[in-house]
Amino acid sequence: MANTLLALLSRDWAGVPVALVVAAVGGCLVGLGATWAVALGALLVAAGVVMLAGAVRHLVLMAREAGERPVPGTLVDVGGHRMHVLGEGDAAADRGVDARWTRAR
Repeated sequence: MANTLLALLSRDWAGVPVALVVAAVGGCLVGLGATWAVALGALLVAAGVVMLAGAVRHLVLMAREAGERPVPGTLVDVGGHRMHVLGEGDAAADRGVDARWTRAR
């Protein structure tokens, strides 16, 4: 459960729902009507709006960055995780190194 929550929160878009939850809690407090609840609710709504603006800005900048600088290499699956692999050099030389390594072991 904890790993699933951490995996969700590590996504680029995770700031948007977190900001919306903070603003919603603030709105609920404002709806209570008590002086302390209105003050705290207004503070939470303001914080949620600022967080939402930051999250949207982050998403825009990440999209712009992905368009300007695509990730080099090939995307491969490694044990359930995605990893970019960039191979350079002569393939025959690499096979020779692998062959020598296996003989030395």
